[in-house]
Amino acid sequence: DVYKRQPSMHLNIKEASIPIENPSLLKIKGKGKIPSLVLDNSTLENTQINFNIDRKKEIYHLNCESTEKNGGKIELELQGKDPLFNFSKGSLKLDRISSQMVDLFLQTDGKLPDIIGPSLNLNCSAKEKDDHYKLDLIVNSPNFDCSGSFSLGDEIEITSPLKTTLTLNKKGSIHFPLKDPVRVKAKIFSLKAPLKMPTLQNSLFEISVEIDHLKLEKGEELKNFSLKMAKKTKTTPLYFKVKEKGIKGEGEIDLDNRSASIQGIAENFPSIFVDTLLDGSYSAFLGDLVTGTFNTEIKNNNGTLALNIEGPLCHLDFQGLVQDGIVHLEKPLTGTFVITDEINALLTKNNKIELLSIRHPMTLFIDQKGFSVPLNDFHLKNLNFSYGRLNV
Repeated sequence: DVYKRQPSMHLNIKEASIPIENPSLLKIKGKGKIPSLVLDNSTLENTQINFNIDRKKEIYHLNCESTEKNGGKIELELQGKDPLFNFSKGSLKLDRISSQMVDLFLQTDGKLPDIIGPSLNLNCSAKEKDDHYKLDLIVNSPNFDCSGSFSLGDEIEITSPLKTTLTLNKKGSIHFPLKDPVRVKAKIFSLKAPLKMPTLQNSLFEISVEIDHLKLEKGEELKNFSLKMAKKTKTTPLYFKVKEKGIKGEGEIDLDNRSASIQGIAENFPSIFVDTLLDGSYSAFLGDLVTGTFNTEIKNNNGTLALNIEGPLCHLDFQGLVQDGIVHLEKPLTGTFVITDEINALLTKNNKIELLSIRHPMTLFIDQKGFSVPLNDFHLKNLNFSYGRLNV
């Protein structure tokens, strides 16, 4: 499915020794040429190939380079008894490789070139040590830089901090309509996790993400945004801290013990970012900006949960009690909201409900008696209550 048309290849064997009785002494050296290789939207012209296989010396070398002006280069070198499963040393270098080709093999649906730029450089070296491999990695492109060192065995472990910088432009931004390019910096200070079936519980890490300034086409902004996450031992909870001029949050989450301690506050925070974080259309109900607080103290599936929201179109006061993993109301849930054309369109599309668009607030009341919803599947479809009232 990758090739648009079947490519042709010309090979020239310079030197060859193929012992029939002892294939382990195979030696072959040569060069070749692929006149044209078309991969979906990417084309490689006049690709020169050089290869050298010497099983006695345990050397395997492959070099592919396009002679075109904007052509790229791939160089692979391995040493060891088995180049695929038992090599002692190796390196892979990509020079000016089309990001369209990388997108094709990573199956990122054509999005990668807009995110990282038209080409990619990579330098990766690996060396066997005891029962694991030590890897050094450097990746760079017009919009993306990454560097770090790893140890690979039964576990993956970062041996020097992994640093990444991504510059997003209008085409590369998947979720936000950007007005200006934005630089996102991320740093993984530490990481240790099993290669097979890694989970939040069995992984250790410390990560930070920073955005100096992000501005959208309609004027919404993030300034001096920072996010820190850490899980330093298998028995300690996940810790996180988020900070920006319009939002602050900090807390700990322990999935093993079904416990959480979270405090958050937002003040005139652009609700379009809430849509992205929670994967929904909440801005239609909240308005452009949201102010509110969120606090929870839960231990072993028991505790309190409180949410207060103030927006141009919505007010909500939720005070909950968690008992054995079920959320109940401590007092009646109250709220007011305005039905706009945008909300009406969402309701009609998702629930086949059509309401008149009115600018006067509607009031909501749900009594605490009979109210329940499971904490681990907190969704409207799982909501139970005995009495509620909606005043138009």
